[in-house]
Amino acid sequence: MHQHNHDLMRKGQVTIDFLVTLTVVMIFFFSITFPLMQDSLKNAGVMQSRELINADAQKIRIIVNSLVQSGAGAKKVLDLRAPPDCYYYVNETVLEGGYAAWKLEALCPDQGLHEILGYPAYGIKYDCPSCKTITVGGENHKGLKGGEKSGFVIKRIY
Repeated sequence: MHQHNHDLMRKGQVTIDFLVTLTVVMIFFFSITFPLMQDSLKNAGVMQSRELINADAQKIRIIVNSLVQSGAGAKKVLDLRAPPDCYYYVNETVLEGGYAAWKLEALCPDQGLHEILGYPAYGIKYDCPSCKTITVGGENHKGLKGGEKSGFVIKRIY
């Protein structure tokens, strides 16, 4: 009987040793793979935002090219949705001589992305009449926050 109890205790000790070893291995495994997985997810988010921005920029280039061929007053409305954690906004700059130049920009501050969707072009104005005023980089602009959708007007003014 004494031998039987001793065998049970040894089996119990082996089980405890196995569980402790397994726990240490699992903690080690997760402490290495979890940060790698987080980096991969973040990189996937950046790549997805960049692709969405590039696709919208391509649509805008096509519209601007068609408007350049059209006469003054021609306009198109393009529905855009800002990617998550990004902003789409109209940036107006007054140049020498009082002329205005408009750009349509995308900014994803957490991802380090700042792209020009619509470059200033002669006689082309970008606007978003239904957009709210948002603060981007300490400046107020008409635009969208991540996930919001609105119609951006691209117009040839002269």
